[in-house]
Formats: sequence, C-alpha cells, structure tokens
Amino acid sequence: MGQNSGLLSSLTDWNSTLAGYADSISSGVVMPIALTVLALFMVLELYNFTQTIAMNGGSTAFTIQQVALVMLKITLCRWAVLHSTEILNAMFEVAATVTNGIAGYVGSGQVNTEVDIENAIRALPGGIGNMPVAMELMVVSWMLRLVNIVINTIVAARFIELYVYNALASLPIATLCYRELHGIAVNFLKNYMAVALQGAVLYLVIGFYPALTASLGSGGDITEQAWAMLGKSVILLVAVFMSGRFTKAITSAI
Repeated sequence: MGQNSGLLSSLTDWNSTLAGYADSISSGVVMPIALTVLALFMVLELYNFTQTIAMNGGSTAFTIQQVALVMLKITLCRWAVLHSTEILNAMFEVAATVTNGIAGYVGSGQVNTEVDIENAIRALPGGIGNMPVAMELMVVSWMLRLVNIVINTIVAARFIELYVYNALASLPIATLCYRELHGIAVNFLKNYMAVALQGAVLYLVIGFYPALTASLGSGGDITEQAWAMLGKSVILLVAVFMSGRFTKAITSAI
C-alpha cells in the first residue's frame, strides 16, 4: 500500500493534471488577490511606521533605520507571495526526503499473498465443503479489502489537500508582513508542513504492517488466523487515522 498508493511520488508524479490545476489557479486567480491584499497591508505598515517615527521624535538616524526596515520587510513579503508555490514545494521536498529515508529501513507494507491451496484446504475443518468456515473467511476477506480501500483513500485525500494548499498559498502568505495578522501565514505554513510530513508517518506505519502480521500463518486454526489478521489490519487503520494528529503535534511544537 505504501509504494503503490504513491507515498514516494512527488505532487507532479502522483497526478500531473491536478498539479497543473493548482499552479494555474495559484498564478491566475489567487495571486492577483493576494498582491492586492499585500498592497493594503503595506499601506498599513507604512502608516504604523509614520506613527512610530512621530512617537520617537523623528530623529534622522531613527527615521532612516525604520525606513530601511520597512522597505526590507515589504520586499521580503512580496517575494514570499510571488514565490509561495516554490516555498511550499521546498517544504514538500523536505518531507519527501524524510519519507525516502524511511523507505530505506522499512518496507512498503506489502505482505506475501501467495497461498498454498492444498495446505489451505487441508487446514479447513471438514475440508473445502465446510460452508460456515468458508463464509467466515469470505467475510474477513471483504473486511480486509475495505481496510485497504480506506487507507488508500486517506493517502489520496492527503495529496488532494496538498494541491488545495498549493492553489491558495499566496493568500495566507500575504498576511506575513502585517504584524497583527502574520500568525495566519505562520499557522498556514505549519499546517502545510504537517500534511507533507503525514506522508512520512503514513509510510512508516504502513511499513510496520508486515511486522504486525509476521506471527500469522505459523500454525493454528485457519479462521482464528484470519480474524487475527483482520485485527492487525484494524490496528493499522487506527494508526493511519492518527497519522495527521502525530504530524500536527510535531509541527505545533516548532
């Protein structure tokens, strides 16, 4: 599930069409609005700057210092808004590097799916015609498939969330230069980093799955083993659901 669902893929590789939509919306729709908002914040910053100079007597040295600081701040904020996509891509690359590093230590969550049919039939109490046992195994099989679908859906939803962040990034980043609202941009970048790092946590917990199921298939009743495997899969599913909470806790501490 880890590799096949694209956790090692870049945003462009996972779905180039959605990545293109995000870039187009960012540059053609959101960027002009963000620059307008930034211009408003620049005016407010200049007003605050004149008030600060007036309160401090308006000495020449202090005025020059404040002008330089305000100009530098405005220049950096404008650069951040214009390059918001590149900033997010750089943050994603950091998370992708962590994910690829984890991939070198744990597997992709794949387990051996080869079945020895003859031994499986012999393990069935009463043989292959035992309908109650066959029904139990069928139920477990469908529930395992459902777990797999849910996990891959969560992985896909993470990528879609990243595309949405990329499309709208310049608007919250525009608040970076205004001291009363700069927390919006900081929280936005933290949330983006949390979603990007969620891929590393997802790959890690999915990579734990073979270790969780390693004790299965070594003997015992076949239905007990099947239900035990379902139990391990539910544990994996819970860990996948908690992956977002893990990363938000990490980024909130920064």
